[in-house]
Amino acid sequence: MKRLLPLITLMFVSAPSAFASMYPPDYASSPTCQNQGPIRVCVQYGFYRQTNLMVRYEGFLNFPYRVYVRVNGRDTIRYLDRDEFGSTVLKLKQPYVKCEANRNTGATGQFDCIEADQETKDLFYYAINDRGMRNALDVEVAFTNVAGEWDSNYGQNYKFHFAY
Repeated sequence: MKRLLPLITLMFVSAPSAFASMYPPDYASSPTCQNQGPIRVCVQYGFYRQTNLMVRYEGFLNFPYRVYVRVNGRDTIRYLDRDEFGSTVLKLKQPYVKCEANRNTGATGQFDCIEADQETKDLFYYAINDRGMRNALDVEVAFTNVAGEWDSNYGQNYKFHFAY
């Protein structure tokens, strides 16, 4: 019995970490969101250096929209999609877009992941520092439609700061 007691104790002490390893690599925490005028920007941080950015627009421009996004000095232009509620939203995830459990191996804790495209990886380049830690995010956004109309906070862009 004395030999079993350390083994049983080890099983109960290590159990929480075993369950924590079951999260997929693209799992992220609850979002931190900020609003400015017709724009809502949310950031989620997760395991494995996962950074998710969501931009929602409810402004005066006619759909379809493109959004100019700048994150810590790196920028891109993307189209916004309509979500299931009819809102226009852009979702960027890095380094993984989606992860699903690997059903072929039968092992738990193994996932097949789709990596983000190179443009998204470039956008988030400064989200992680050279030691692998997260940086604060400075996000700027502006919107345009196919008619060439802009919503850019009078040329200043909508600016958001997310401290980590």
